[in-house]
Amino acid sequence: MLVSWVLFPVVMLAVWAGCGLAVTRLTPGGLPRGLVLPVGFAAAIAIASLATATEPTARLAAPAVLAVTIVGFLVAEDRRAWVPDRWAAAAALGVFLVFGAPVLATGTATFTGYIQLDDIATWLAITDQALQRGRDLSGLEASTFRQVLRDYLPAGYPVGGFLPLGLGHELTLGRDVAWLFAPTMALTAGLLSLVLTEIVRPVIARPWARAAVAFVAAQSALLVAYAEWGAIKEVTASLLVALIAALAPTLAGSWRQVLPLGVAIAAIIASLSLGGGAWVIPIVLVALLGARVRPQSLPAPTVVLTGLVLVLSVPSLLLARSFLRPAASSVLSASTELGNLRGPLPATHLLGIWPAGDFRTSPDQAAITTILLVVLVLAAIGGLGLAVQRRAGALIGYAAGGLLACGLLASRGSPWVDAKAMATAGPMVLTLGLAALAFVATERFRPAARRAA
Repeated sequence: MLVSWVLFPVVMLAVWAGCGLAVTRLTPGGLPRGLVLPVGFAAAIAIASLATATEPTARLAAPAVLAVTIVGFLVAEDRRAWVPDRWAAAAALGVFLVFGAPVLATGTATFTGYIQLDDIATWLAITDQALQRGRDLSGLEASTFRQVLRDYLPAGYPVGGFLPLGLGHELTLGRDVAWLFAPTMALTAGLLSLVLTEIVRPVIARPWARAAVAFVAAQSALLVAYAEWGAIKEVTASLLVALIAALAPTLAGSWRQVLPLGVAIAAIIASLSLGGGAWVIPIVLVALLGARVRPQSLPAPTVVLTGLVLVLSVPSLLLARSFLRPAASSVLSASTELGNLRGPLPATHLLGIWPAGDFRTSPDQAAITTILLVVLVLAAIGGLGLAVQRRAGALIGYAAGGLLACGLLASRGSPWVDAKAMATAGPMVLTLGLAALAFVATERFRPAARRAA
């Protein structure tokens, strides 16, 4: 238990800090403190994805990430630049504990899952194989293990979402990935909270209020439910989508400032294949519009960003054609493909509030839920207006662009894929609505109360 929930998080935070510091050192002006760890997370995925593309280099993934970690700490101008402010750190720790609570409460290292598919076993097999031999199955004896992998790895299935888990196994001297599965998702959710704290910064001045918004928004009902269902890819995707939104406005700067954004985009392509692009394009475009960026400033950074993403995503892009072949696309787009759902999920899941024991059923208190959802929608509309007024491009791109991307995916995806997209987008409306409520509470009510007193 201590290795999985104490040593492993410490090791991974150190790795992500070092990788994030390395990227920060190459970025003029650096990165906000709340984004260094998430960028390091994305960098580790991008590096490991390149290494695991071939059998001879697969075992170099962990050493390569470790080398970048060490270099990052050595060249950093400020080795504490990865440490977020105390409120943001407290929110991230709180989210980590919330996502980990079902396992931590047992007192043993285990993983969650209700009415579970055999997905976790498959993800563990893919993780083990990717870090040992990449996608090469030639050395495996005929077995169920080999057959499971044959259905995924040669077909180009994206493995980026599993690489942090595999790196954790390697860097904790072989701790079984089964016992690191839940801590990996909890850590990833904690990083999501850090990113949300930075996204709402332009509209919320007080650090404690930003942290409170991020703490609640990161616990979107559907995202938490999917995490407890064992959906490690959706938790990873939710973090990377938010990170891309937070970094999108850097396209308005110099060409060197797009390095973190390029790393984040490469990481989401490694995790979702070309499906990651469906998130990236709307979010980046809407973020730039929201920040009122002049088109004249975009050509050079855009060319550099495109080249960087292509270089870092070579393995993922080469495999995308196999992954999207007709046999696979039927699972992605067939209207009858429900997976483990009882039916298509209602779009109201996007609002992030769903007080039910099982997300596939209706809320227990329909009237109260309806009131909460109406209040949230009204607050989100106000939050969008506030974000436009403040030119908060990251917040606009994350909420409006993210919902647009989710809608595009849902229009062409199966109910199973639609639900995954909604889980990924779960924190978006919550973030926008809670940001508006926090703004009113901290910038309107308190000053008025002080004047009245």
